[in-house]
Amino acid sequence: MLDHHRTNPGFGSILVLDPSASSTAELAFRLISRMGGELPDRAAACLYAGILTDTGRFQYEAVTPETLLVASELRRHAFDHAALGRALFEDGSVAYLRALSVALGRLELVAEASFVWTYLTQSDLAHTGASMPETDDLIDVVRVAREADVACVLKQQWDGRFKVSLRSRGGTDVAAIALARGGGGHRLASGYTSQTGLEESVQDILHALDGRP
Repeated sequence: MLDHHRTNPGFGSILVLDPSASSTAELAFRLISRMGGELPDRAAACLYAGILTDTGRFQYEAVTPETLLVASELRRHAFDHAALGRALFEDGSVAYLRALSVALGRLELVAEASFVWTYLTQSDLAHTGASMPETDDLIDVVRVAREADVACVLKQQWDGRFKVSLRSRGGTDVAAIALARGGGGHRLASGYTSQTGLEESVQDILHALDGRP
């Protein structure tokens, strides 16, 4: 098990865990380098993609000089990094844009809690024609709101439960909130699956932000 999430409870019989690493892809590169042998170009592209996405294009706090050195080594391989970037960050459907419009149209700011949130339901996806994986980057749109420290997107899964994505601009340890609810992640980027409905889930987060159990 290769991981860089500090909330990892110890999965796997052999755990390689480094919470200071920018990404699991960075850990994989280190392991491959120690094992020796040739790294195929397509594998290098995959590792580069892993680092690129997990660091938010090298902008998150986990990025270190080592991260940039690893990315530099991977870029020595023959793959089209510009095309890769477009595929990862600039390739969406009209259906996704319609779902994004729905989510942003119902955006809510709770100023006293420095909290901004929105949601999508299965009905929204059916109406717009968007698929659930297409909405993975929705949280990155919501988090740009400067009026809130914590951003949240709740997305209804096929079983009715809501998957909760949390992001912080720096003032809140959202990993603690997620971990207490069966999830995990990073200090500033975490998530979990709520066991309650939409309104109850939002109130639960607000209570956590207020320091209440």
